[in-house]
Amino acid sequence: NNSVINVIESCKPDPEVNQEPDPEDDQDSQAWPNLIPIAGPEPEPMECSDFPPCIAGIIEAVVEFAEVPVELPGLMALGVLATAAQKKFEIAGDGSYREPLNLFVCPALDPGNRKTSVVAILTKPLRRWEQDQRAELAPIIREADSERRTAEKRIEHLRTKASKAEDSVERVDLQREIDAIERELPPVPVMPLLTTDDCTPEHTATLLSHHGERLAIVSDEGGIFDIVAGRYSRGVPNLDVFLQAHA
Repeated sequence: NNSVINVIESCKPDPEVNQEPDPEDDQDSQAWPNLIPIAGPEPEPMECSDFPPCIAGIIEAVVEFAEVPVELPGLMALGVLATAAQKKFEIAGDGSYREPLNLFVCPALDPGNRKTSVVAILTKPLRRWEQDQRAELAPIIREADSERRTAEKRIEHLRTKASKAEDSVERVDLQREIDAIERELPPVPVMPLLTTDDCTPEHTATLLSHHGERLAIVSDEGGIFDIVAGRYSRGVPNLDVFLQAHA
């Protein structure tokens, strides 16, 4: 308590010092512009005309159909475009600085404002692409998976045989055959995935590694914020993968 009192006393003005403002200081202050509040002014509402023609039409149609603010389909459309642009386009200023086109968008509305239907409409091109790719790759994946499992069975058989071989030369030959098969094991492609929803940070990192470091988390609810805040990590926020994934 004494230390607190000492601090308070030290902050009191010295009565022997002239406390009147210096006119020159006042003149200097007049040269400064008006202070801008930290909160900032309210942003102007978005308009369909703010967007390029390639997406303005769908945004305007969704606004009319779903009777929602422009910001909801507008921000969702930008998020969809950002998903499609990953690893394909970058922003380059003077050539020395590059920035990916990742976006964090969060149009927030009260329940009952058609968020689910708007998200479904705007993300339909992404889902359609995923479906087309899966239909095209399904037989290729089945063939590669079957070939790999056959090779793994062959390796298992040779390994068992090598472990029982008493002749060292035979054992070395078997091991060489195993090594050769392992080097030629065919990779099994994974089904393409562009989006997920309420995904843990650990699984998000796994999905990123499986899909060329390209992934969008899209949800019509706020569950992802609970996960980031530590729903599955005892209340300890786990932000790293989301922050690092931006760039």
